[in-house]
Amino acid sequence: MRAIILLLASVFLLMFGYNAVEAAYPLHSYKQATVVLSALYLSLTLSNIAAGFLVSRWQAGSLIIFGPSGYLLFTLCLMTDDFLLSMVSSVVLGFTAALYWICARTIIFKGVDERRWGLAFGLLGTAAVLAGGLGPYLLLKLPYEKLLAISFAICLLSLFPLIPLRGRWRGEKQPFAIPLSKGFVLYTAASFCFSVSLPILIAFIPLLAGSGEVVGEYRLVSYAIPSTLSPIGGFLYDKLGAIVIPAFSLLALVAFLNLSTNLIAWGVVLTLSFSMLFPGFQALLGKIVAEDQVAMALGFVGLVSGVGVSVNIALIGILSSNLAMLNQYLAFLILLGMVLSSCLLRSTGLKDMVSRRG
Repeated sequence: MRAIILLLASVFLLMFGYNAVEAAYPLHSYKQATVVLSALYLSLTLSNIAAGFLVSRWQAGSLIIFGPSGYLLFTLCLMTDDFLLSMVSSVVLGFTAALYWICARTIIFKGVDERRWGLAFGLLGTAAVLAGGLGPYLLLKLPYEKLLAISFAICLLSLFPLIPLRGRWRGEKQPFAIPLSKGFVLYTAASFCFSVSLPILIAFIPLLAGSGEVVGEYRLVSYAIPSTLSPIGGFLYDKLGAIVIPAFSLLALVAFLNLSTNLIAWGVVLTLSFSMLFPGFQALLGKIVAEDQVAMALGFVGLVSGVGVSVNIALIGILSSNLAMLNQYLAFLILLGMVLSSCLLRSTGLKDMVSRRG
């Protein structure tokens, strides 16, 4: 448990510092920031497979230390205000961020009793969300240069909790291979569907809100606050089993279909549904693939989910003039995720949460 506390401390510090930078950068130089941040997230998506392969062969506790280095390099390059350096560092950050998060999830799978996986993933998500909200809220009041300096120092601090983790959770040095079992294919397809939660927040909610003030209220009341309750979803997964995943996805579907009637209230329900769904859904991967395949599986799922986010943000933009069709498409993705997760539980015998490692 000490290792998980150290991991959560690192995640909180890193996300506190980085999210302040990410929020301040577009305010300082909007056009440059949009290009650089797009390159960053493209690099993050494409780096998942390589990062997963590395984690599958070497110690996750050692490799995770390289994660904050990319955030530090990126912040340093932003201090120079040089576009080329910022672009190069964004690509580096994309890879190190993928490495960091795959290592973090691998550490949970290997360092936590599987009966507590759901709670552990819930705490991981809460630490990231809280830090991601507090960092910009507290630091955006500062001048840009001072914000970068303070954020750099905070990201540097995130290295120290990781030092005691060095040399732990060694991989099995398996050959490069994606675990393409029926269960994993269903899981990956469901992850593509459930990744729509982020495009809904980023691109769909502003269409319904109609004003920046309403979007701001939604981000705080309907998104940030309910997101902190994800450990409850993880706890319910640990106690009741994987059946909570299709149940929460059904609740998410109901909330989404009612968003237009009361955006803020149903937005709370929508965020709660996804926040409680994701810890158990992440933990479920450890039941589907063998322990020595977890890192590669995480890399592949990260790639597919990242593509899903990018594709669906683009589709929301394309279909924005036809709100009825767009609403049907997004609702279909949530419904499909629910159906796929139900099929997954039935086909793999996980409905009753019988552990393969039992």
